[in-house]
Amino acid sequence: MKFISALLIFFSILSLPIAAHAADVSGIPKIHDGDTMAIGAMKLRLSAIDAPSADQLCLNNKGERWTCGVAARDELMHHTDNKSWTCHVVRTDRRGRAVAKCEVDCEDIQKWLVQSGWALSYVPFSHDYDADEKTAREAKAGMWQGAFIAPWDWRI
Repeated sequence: MKFISALLIFFSILSLPIAAHAADVSGIPKIHDGDTMAIGAMKLRLSAIDAPSADQLCLNNKGERWTCGVAARDELMHHTDNKSWTCHVVRTDRRGRAVAKCEVDCEDIQKWLVQSGWALSYVPFSHDYDADEKTAREAKAGMWQGAFIAPWDWRI
C-alpha cells in the first residue's frame, strides 16, 4: 500500500510542469511590447506571432524612420483598453516566459495584431496567421505602410 501511495505521489509531481503549461491565466496585462506582457507575476509571450521590439525602427512610405515597436505596443494597449485578457498557456519559451494564445472579449489578439500590421506570422513556429499577414501586407497596414526588418532579424 505504501508503494502504491509513493507511486501516486511520484506521478503527481511529474505531472505538475505539464499541468502548469496547459493552464489559463486571466487578468488585465501590463503590456511591454506588441507580443510580450505580464498578467500578475506571469510573464507571457504571444504564440505564433512576432511583433517588433519596443526599440525597433521602421521606415514609413516617405523613407522616414519611425518607432514601429512603440507604435505596435501602443496600438495593442489602445485596442484592448485595459480589458481583462484570457490566455491559454501552450508552452514555456527559452527565456522562461509562458507562451500563450490570448483573447479579449472573444477576439483572438494575435489575429488582430497580424491583420492590423503590428505583428508578423511567426512562420518558424506556426502558419496560423499567414493569411492575416497577407491581408495586412496588401492593405499596407501598420508596419506594411513602408519598410521594416522582420522582428526576428532585428533582434540578431
